[in-house]
Amino acid sequence: MEHAALQNIVDLGPYFSINKAVIWMWVAAFLAFITIYMAGKKEMVPGRYQSFVELLLTLIRQKMVLDTMGHAGLPYFPLIASLFFFVFFCNIVGVFPLGPLGHTATSDINVTATLAVLVLVIVVVTGVRKKGIYGYFVKGFIPHGVPWYVIPLIYPVEIISLLAKHFALAVRLFANMLAGHQVLLVFTGGAVALFAKGIGWKLLGVLPFLGVVGMLLFEIFVALIQSFIFAILTSLYIGDSLREHH
Repeated sequence: MEHAALQNIVDLGPYFSINKAVIWMWVAAFLAFITIYMAGKKEMVPGRYQSFVELLLTLIRQKMVLDTMGHAGLPYFPLIASLFFFVFFCNIVGVFPLGPLGHTATSDINVTATLAVLVLVIVVVTGVRKKGIYGYFVKGFIPHGVPWYVIPLIYPVEIISLLAKHFALAVRLFANMLAGHQVLLVFTGGAVALFAKGIGWKLLGVLPFLGVVGMLLFEIFVALIQSFIFAILTSLYIGDSLREHH
C-alpha cells in the first residue's frame, strides 16, 4: 500500500525503497539499541538513567512477560522489551515539530501491518514448536468436547479470530497515532492562520496555540500507552500459543 504523504528518497525497484518512514524506523531502532545498551553498562553506583531503565525493564519482565506467559515466556523477554522501545521511539519522534523532515513511522499502516505480521509469525512458530503441527493447528483451534459435526463451523471461526486479533493490532496502533497527529495539525493550522491576521485575531489565536501544547503533552502520553499496549498484547498472544488448550 502506498502512503500518499511519502515520497521515495531512494527507489531500487517495486519491492525496495527508502522513504521518511524507513529512515525514522532506523532512527527508532538506533535509539532503542542505545537506550538498552547504555543501561547495560556495569557501574559501581548506577546513575539515575541506568536505574530508571533497569526499573522499566524489570516492569516489562514482570508485568508483560511473567504475569502473562509465566516462566516459559522468559526467552521472549528480549523480544517484548525490544518491541516496546522500538514502537515507543517510532511514536515519540513524530511528536517533535521537525516540519517536513519529521514523520511518525507508526502512522503508516504499512509499518504497523508489518509489525503485526511479524508477531503473527512468531505466535504461529511458537505454537508449532510447543505443540507440534497437529497439536497447534488442530487441537489448538478445536475446543475440547465439541461435536464433530460442529467442527467445520468452529474451525474457520477460530482461524478468522486469530487473524482478526493481529489485524486489530496493526490498525489500533496506526489509527491512534494518525488521529492524534491530524488533530495536532488542525490546531497548529488554526493557530498559524490566526496569528497571521490582525491584533484581535492574534489574541484569539492563543486558544488553538494552547490546544497545540495540550495535544503535544497528550501525544507523548499516547505514544507511551500505545507502545505498552502493543507489547503486552504481543505477550498475551505468544502466551496463548504456549498454553495447552483444554
